[in-house]
Amino acid sequence: MNIQKHYSRLADISLNSSLASLVPLFFILPACLVMLPGRELVLAAVPFLLYSFGCYQMSVVQQSRSKAVDRLDGCQYKGKLLEENHLLVSHLPSSFLRMLLFTPDGQLAGELRDLDETLLGKLCPSFLSVSCQREYGLYNRSGSLMILFLSRKNKVDIFRADRRYIGTMEFIHKPGGSAVILFRQKTLSVRREKFFLDCRIEWEDGKELMNYKKGLMPVSWAETFQNPNMEIMEFNDNAGPKERILALAAIAKLFADGW
Repeated sequence: MNIQKHYSRLADISLNSSLASLVPLFFILPACLVMLPGRELVLAAVPFLLYSFGCYQMSVVQQSRSKAVDRLDGCQYKGKLLEENHLLVSHLPSSFLRMLLFTPDGQLAGELRDLDETLLGKLCPSFLSVSCQREYGLYNRSGSLMILFLSRKNKVDIFRADRRYIGTMEFIHKPGGSAVILFRQKTLSVRREKFFLDCRIEWEDGKELMNYKKGLMPVSWAETFQNPNMEIMEFNDNAGPKERILALAAIAKLFADGW
């Protein structure tokens, strides 16, 4: 999949949401016709109509984005996710963590997502999900699990796809959205801008591991990614695969905890 197909997929999701939001009206209106006078009947329908209109407009926007990048070729991504220095993030509309990771040329490199997509997991309040054990997976573009993150309270256990243990990260949250992360004998710090999504993940000596920012992409990328507010993961060129796994584990944990 590439970003063009992703925009088309988002357009379909928005259109389906627009149509689905009208379905309750067919059940509510007959009852309202009996119980409510004309003015209140219209007011009862307004929220559904507004939501449906908003979803339809989003569908139109996503479809126009898809057509704008229709020039993308159909070549398959042959790189390695953990070797990419730049990844652009798109969130799927979901109550779960669903982060699609794209390369600057618009090809899907992988996905970071919640493994608990059951109804029980969906209904679990956010303040309880922080305390409960949750699983997140890092997948390659083919949908194969690469790395498993097991989140429990302030810790994340990291495993390979075959359940081989890699290590445990311990999070110490600080005021202002920052955090200190302990991994074995090493320390990472997460520094977040006060009024923006932008953050930096650094080693204790100040060496940057990853910069997570929103918008302000190069002009050459903007021709492919029509959303001007795309989130961008920028890794240190010298960071190895294991270090990048730590950064992705931190992002998964912080986003899932409502950071």
